[in-house]
Amino acid sequence: MKSYKGRLALVWGFLSLLVGLLIFGVVGTVLWWRSIGLDAFFPLAVAGLWSKPWSILIDEEEGSSAE
Repeated sequence: MKSYKGRLALVWGFLSLLVGLLIFGVVGTVLWWRSIGLDAFFPLAVAGLWSKPWSILIDEEEGSSAE
């Protein structure tokens, strides 16, 4: 039973490390993109999956208030 707990702890530690590195890498990359003037959703924009919906919402709000 002791070796089972040891293996479980090792696997859990390894997975935790991977998740931590993934989060750190994503946050660091987004902060780096923003520091050089790119949008945080730069890769989605390149892939054509992001077209700044917030600006569309703001434009719609301004348009509806002007009517």
